[in-house]
Amino acid sequence: AHERAWLQRTICLSQQHRDSAAVVSATRVIEHGAPGLPDGFYWRALGHLRLGALEPARLDAEAAKARSRADNVLTLAGVI
Repeated sequence: AHERAWLQRTICLSQQHRDSAAVVSATRVIEHGAPGLPDGFYWRALGHLRLGALEPARLDAEAAKARSRADNVLTLAGVI
């Protein structure tokens, strides 16, 4: 029920390079329609990218880009 906490958990896992766990956590944020929805797609895309899963990374980056034009989102989409 604490979606902001789940988003922060996702960010912490990603910053620790625990990418598989970050992808799972970001998926939960996305599925529950948290207020940080674009951030969920961004962090899941980053995790997929680091794991070498380029197709899911591209799909999530495009989903994030459709919801937000933040610099980090656009940069990640360009990298992928």
